[in-house]
Parts: sequence; structure tokens; C-alpha cells
Amino acid sequence: VEFRAAEIQLRKEKKQIEEQKVELALEVERKLEAERRIIELKINESFSLKEAELKKKITDAQKANEELTRKLEQGSQQLQGEVLELEVESLLQQSYPFDEIEPVKKGARGADVIHTVRLRSGSTCGKIVWETKRAENWSNSWVPKLKEDLQRVNGDIAVLVSTAFPADTSEVMLQHDGIWLVRPELVLGLSA
Repeated sequence: VEFRAAEIQLRKEKKQIEEQKVELALEVERKLEAERRIIELKINESFSLKEAELKKKITDAQKANEELTRKLEQGSQQLQGEVLELEVESLLQQSYPFDEIEPVKKGARGADVIHTVRLRSGSTCGKIVWETKRAENWSNSWVPKLKEDLQRVNGDIAVLVSTAFPADTSEVMLQHDGIWLVRPELVLGLSA
């Protein structure tokens, strides 16, 4: 009887140990699952932040790209205008070696070129103020500005060399509101 009681006791203890073992395994599994969820949340949060950061960088890069493209286009238009200005200046210098052809410094107020006409003796006959515009569309603000530039240097004749003419004009060289308006290819003809 004593052995049976001891066997029953051992079986109870064995069953308890097995139940504790199962309970412990279950508890470990629950803790692992909870830790896994915490790690997943941290990873998702980190991923979301990285994703938001990358989206912001992409948006900023697109804006910078658009701004750079705009500046390059603007710079390109300025460059085209400067090329026309240099072309007119060079043409005048080659054609009139006795005259003073003075480019107005970039950024300085005034027309593009001041042409002081001189006789062979060196005496001054007058001043021609040249402004160049390489644009797609005519602007009515060009004429008053050129007239102001003409007065500022005490000039005699104002010439606007332009690729764009007023809409109602089909001529290629004409007097317009007190100034000469000419297409680039006719600069030499008008200057003579």
C-alpha cells in the first residue's frame, strides 16, 4: 500500500511537472509573440519614417529640379540676348573703326551699346543708343526705357534691334514712336 501511495504521489508530481512544462512553454510562446509584435511595430514605424523621409527627399529633389530647369531656361534666354548684343557690338566696331563703340556693362543701367559717331578728324557728330532684344513677344515697355536711356547719355538717335516687333507691324525696319526699330539682319544697313 505504501508503494502504491508513493507511485500515485509520483504520478501526480509527474503530471504536475508536465502541466508546468506545458504552461511554461505556453508562457514563453506568449512572451515571444508579444516581443515579436513590439519588434514588428518598431520596424513598421521605422519603415514609415524612412518612407516619409524618402518621399520628402524626392519631393525636394523634384522642386530643385524644376527650379534649376527654370533658371537654365532663363539663363538660356539671357545668353541668347547677350549673343545678339555682342553680335551688334562687333558689327559696329568692324564697320566703323573711327567711331567709339562702348558696350554698357552688364548689370549697369542703360542701353546695350553707346555708339559715338566721329569724323576722321576725331570730332563727334552724335550718339546712337543701341538696345538689343531677342524675344518671342513684343513688349511696349521697351520703347519708353530706350527713350530714357537716350536722354540719360544725351544721345541723338535710339535704335532697338529686336527679333520681336509690335503685332500691327509687318515691316523689318521702321520708325516707331520716336525710335528706330530694326531686325538684327538689317543693323548694318540702318547704321549706315
